[in-house]
Amino acid sequence: MRAIIHIEATDKSQVRDLLRDIAGDIGGGAAAGQVVRGPDARGAYLVDREEDPPPDRSAADPTARRFYRHLYVVEVLSEENLEGPDPGLAAIAAMIVDGPCSGRVDLVDTREIDGPAAAAALRAQDSDPGFFQLTDMGQDCD
Repeated sequence: MRAIIHIEATDKSQVRDLLRDIAGDIGGGAAAGQVVRGPDARGAYLVDREEDPPPDRSAADPTARRFYRHLYVVEVLSEENLEGPDPGLAAIAAMIVDGPCSGRVDLVDTREIDGPAAAAALRAQDSDPGFFQLTDMGQDCD
């Protein structure tokens, strides 16, 4: 869909300059889709120019930035059964470093992901896409 924009000028030299600028914007020569009217009662000229509207950023135009998803496996050896509610990474690290457990961390997988995948992964972690300044669709926040 094309939109029409209106440019108002106050004298013929401005109209000529506008027409030259418009022609330059579309590759030189006479600008297609333009109409010049005037002067009106105020002495103003009106140049109507038909052009494509700006792209709709709401249509899932993801960020150009890249993100990385790293998957680790944490192995913990203990003398007691550690089943129960998830203690969280900080508590597990404390049990391994300062406590009664032995452990190791292995990187299992690393992959590059785009904005929409990063937004989805953040939501899956009960986080928010805003953590990386992303919208829910993986676009950069304005």
